[in-house]
Amino acid sequence: MQFPAAIVFGTMIDVAEYVLKPILFSNYFEQWLLCVVGIFLVALGVSVEVMANLVTTAGEGIVLAICQVAPVKFSNMKVAFDVTLVCISIALSFIFFGHLDGVREGTIAAAVFVGLITKQTNKLMKKVEAVALAQLKYFRKSKTAFPKTERRPFFISDFTACPAQRFYAFPAFCRS
Repeated sequence: MQFPAAIVFGTMIDVAEYVLKPILFSNYFEQWLLCVVGIFLVALGVSVEVMANLVTTAGEGIVLAICQVAPVKFSNMKVAFDVTLVCISIALSFIFFGHLDGVREGTIAAAVFVGLITKQTNKLMKKVEAVALAQLKYFRKSKTAFPKTERRPFFISDFTACPAQRFYAFPAFCRS
């Protein structure tokens, strides 16, 4: 299941690169501004991906697997994992190229701050999840609490019931 997610994720990165390519960031401050926005969006995306508890990309999947066997919070392990990958990239760059290539200050900032911002956005996502679940519970409780004289939208379960008075959505069957 990670393979299709990786294809979608990679395609989204390619589309974002295509959209941003015509925009020129000539000075260093603008480049950092774009880097900070990117770091925040990646952290938010990681939070949504992890909180959804569906398919994760390989990077987050290995961090989640480590967190299941070790008593470490996801955001702390994410920082450690990302920094480790950057350190490996630096070492391999020196081994194969003889100089540092492909790793600059933005890469290091992303390795450190994506995990730290994920910690904050996870808190926000947990609050959003709690509100959404509370509303879902309220909806489930109130869906059968409509008085018979009040019109309400129909539900799929209405079609499984035989009595015609259960079809509230259709005016022909609905009497107030």
